[in-house]
Amino acid sequence: MLQQLVYLKTQHQIKYILIVLSVMLVFYSASLNAAVSHSAMYQWYTIESMHFRIHYHTGEKQIAKKVANIAERVHGKLSNWIQWQPTDKTDLVVTDESDSANGFATPFPSNRSQLYISAPDSISSLEDYGSWLEMLISHEYLHILHLDKATKIATTWRSVFGRSPFFLFNTFPAASLPGWGIEGLATYIETDESRGVGRGQSSYFDMLMRLEVANGIKPVHQVNQPISSWPLGTTRYLYGVNYYQFIAQQYGAEKINALVDNYSATFLPFRINNNTEQVFDKNLVVLWQEFSGYLQKKHEAQIKAITDSGIKSGMQLTHDGYFDESLTTLEDGRLYYVSYDAQRNPALYLRYNNQTEKLMRVEKGTRLDVHPSAGLLLAQPSLCDNSMRLYDLYQMDLNTNELTRLTQCARYRSASWSPDGSQIIAAHNQLAKNELHLLDSNGTKIKTLWQAAQWQVISNIDWSPDGQSIVAALFHENNGWNIARFDLATNSWSFITNNGAIQNFPHYSFDGKSIYYSADRDGVYNVFKISLADYQVTQITNVLGAAFYAVESNSNGDIYYIGHNTQGMDLYQIAYKNQVSKNVSENAIANKSTAIQLPTAPTVNTTVASDYSPWSSLRPRWWAPIFAFDDDVAIAGFATSSSDILARHNYFTSIAYDSKNETPLGSIDYIYDRYWPILKLNFERSITILSGSDNTFARTKATDTTQIETVLPFLGLKQSISGHLVYGNETINDVRRASGVPKAREFTNKYLGAAIVYNSSKRHPRAISRNEGRQLSLAIEDSSAFDDSFYHGSVKTFDWREFVALGGAHVLALRVVSGRGDTRAKPFQLGGSNNSRFVPAIIDSTLLDSPFDLRSYNLRGYTSGLTALTGNNMNVISAEYRFPLFKLERSFMTPPIGLHELHATVFYDSGAAWNNTVSAPDKYYSSTGVEVTAITTFFFHARLNIVLGFARGLDDTLGEDKSYLRLGASF
Repeated sequence: MLQQLVYLKTQHQIKYILIVLSVMLVFYSASLNAAVSHSAMYQWYTIESMHFRIHYHTGEKQIAKKVANIAERVHGKLSNWIQWQPTDKTDLVVTDESDSANGFATPFPSNRSQLYISAPDSISSLEDYGSWLEMLISHEYLHILHLDKATKIATTWRSVFGRSPFFLFNTFPAASLPGWGIEGLATYIETDESRGVGRGQSSYFDMLMRLEVANGIKPVHQVNQPISSWPLGTTRYLYGVNYYQFIAQQYGAEKINALVDNYSATFLPFRINNNTEQVFDKNLVVLWQEFSGYLQKKHEAQIKAITDSGIKSGMQLTHDGYFDESLTTLEDGRLYYVSYDAQRNPALYLRYNNQTEKLMRVEKGTRLDVHPSAGLLLAQPSLCDNSMRLYDLYQMDLNTNELTRLTQCARYRSASWSPDGSQIIAAHNQLAKNELHLLDSNGTKIKTLWQAAQWQVISNIDWSPDGQSIVAALFHENNGWNIARFDLATNSWSFITNNGAIQNFPHYSFDGKSIYYSADRDGVYNVFKISLADYQVTQITNVLGAAFYAVESNSNGDIYYIGHNTQGMDLYQIAYKNQVSKNVSENAIANKSTAIQLPTAPTVNTTVASDYSPWSSLRPRWWAPIFAFDDDVAIAGFATSSSDILARHNYFTSIAYDSKNETPLGSIDYIYDRYWPILKLNFERSITILSGSDNTFARTKATDTTQIETVLPFLGLKQSISGHLVYGNETINDVRRASGVPKAREFTNKYLGAAIVYNSSKRHPRAISRNEGRQLSLAIEDSSAFDDSFYHGSVKTFDWREFVALGGAHVLALRVVSGRGDTRAKPFQLGGSNNSRFVPAIIDSTLLDSPFDLRSYNLRGYTSGLTALTGNNMNVISAEYRFPLFKLERSFMTPPIGLHELHATVFYDSGAAWNNTVSAPDKYYSSTGVEVTAITTFFFHARLNIVLGFARGLDDTLGEDKSYLRLGASF
């Protein structure tokens, strides 16, 4: 009898160029539509300056030249500051594929950054800028220089292994810093207090840290890891920039350079405590205590001043915290607002007569306006062409709550009804140019009312009750944020405010005689009211946090607003008529500069624009050794990967040779994402070592696997659907046998497959698992067309997973799986307690994420492979109640391992497998059990679920008591 001794499998495979090219030609001749990484509707071009390659798409030619000018100026400043010069040009991708302000940078596999040109249009931390491109490029390019910098031993590591992403080789020392050490430094660099730009000096960040001080400053062991406590992902930016400012003010700015220089030369990663000790002669815990004292001293005086002057915040109506956004009211008292507690999907709520009703799921960032007969107008983001996150307009009927989409990828970030509800004015955003469009009530464009200069931003529009004007927040690079009124008769603007404060969220009073808005006069965002008769300004609130989105709640003048507190944002109501409000002069604003522009960046020489070419950026820039040696194998080889700048071509390859078994091993994984559909190719060889009954070597089997998969994505923010077509081929042969062992018959399994996958579920930052929505998969595989295939016939599998939020973080998770196969088809096996991934990632290896060739399904409390649990057909049901235990959010510095939180699961499984000789199973096998999941953090960044479980199989014959350890969820 042969027994399996060891199974060695590399992750990917060997190169068959002719197959790759032939398959590519078949699919590329099809209708070309939308890709996933970037929209296929754009043509891309490249220009080069001295230190950058700038890649831009249709319509961005002049923007790309401006990016080159700014980037070269930023390079001169920052490379000198950090004392580092990359060996190759940095690639900048300039794109208009999002209506949200953002960007990112990475040093792997080469220095590259993506810049979204849409400027911020609201107060949410990025609003305090002079030039959006200047601040964005400064932040992202500092990341490039900081992460790319490697000196001394790190340089040696990089000279040997290239730009390896593995921390073991430490080729990017700064990448092993906690998030606050990386993002904090970039935010520190983007900040210029003398010009009033950057988050490090903004009233918004000042407010967030003021509330942190009031609530208790977080310890370094908490900030070191990604956290779900408020303020979520902003924590690393907030604490990071304040920490570097503390160092500069208390120890001198040169100490920041010392920290960067010292860590860039470190021999081992993650030694943040050691780095602090070498620079300051004290460890990070001690220094963090000093930092905490610095923050308290800095903010407690302001907290006292606000408190002593009398808090005027009104009544807090909600206590969910996290994100409440955009609200609008009718004169009858109905209030609509958007709330997202980071545990469930963002939703639209109606508050009326002191009762709150959840109406529907919406997207985070949705903006609202309401009309009593025309309905609720929503501007919310949607996914266009699978890759572009753009705003569109929707209308909700107030009687039926039925939602109608008015526009398709029209890019309207803000909109308002006319007083009679027959028309809409909307702010259009494209190619860094804003326009005012007049639309009919169905969202059809009538005309363009006004075109802004490039980089001028219009936001938070409100149409006046008399129909003669609109009010909006208007940003100009030389003026910052102010409230302005647009006269519809003359199509011209007039400023209502024009000062050094940041003003936004304007809204007319019901009588149209006043405008409510938010402003950071004296450095704190409060609600103000300005009379349009005499421009007298009245301060309505005096809050410790911030007050935004003020609207009248009824004709009596009470006001609703969104207030920031120590747990996030909540809805407040303030009785304005009873408040002792103070009148303030429009000019009586603290002497604070905001949004002061730098001189225009000097024009630099650039190459003539050429069509984008992916080939130069595709070359491998790193490698890692692969080796395994024992009595049966002697494997040596390497792995590498790369992708081009626009991620059209993506590959991972591992190539090795087993000299003891005299066979090559390895894989090639390739993904092409330029057009629609997406192509995935995988070619792999792995080996299995088998021994005889006396435990001596018997034979080595090589498994050659080919998978060619086509993915047809239809992606959305609320739900996604993907179609999958696959060809699979698995061949197993002897490559080495002991003397006297006969040659085994070659095994071949070939199949064609088609699948459709639906997903409306999502894991939210504060949730312990997916908790709303469902995942559905229907897969059909058939090997009938291949006479040489060992398995023959078709297999159909249906998998339904449902997630129900029970309140708080409690979840009911349900799963039903059913499979049917022909008699000679590959059978199903039930048993075990493995991780069961489901929704395939669109851009991922077909081996890691594929809906095909799935034959093993969990049935906890039973051993996998039992005859009674193997068959051509199967049914499995699972029910899990998941509930939180406690949240810790703490990590060690060495080793860099943290525990985020613990949650538990009580489950029930039941399943059966049977062959086609019977019409139904004789019996179902059931089990119950409990699991405890530790959500852990490794290396300051990576999340990993570690599950300790116990299952009891309820069948007297086959059931067992089983303890197990698993990575990832059961489903």
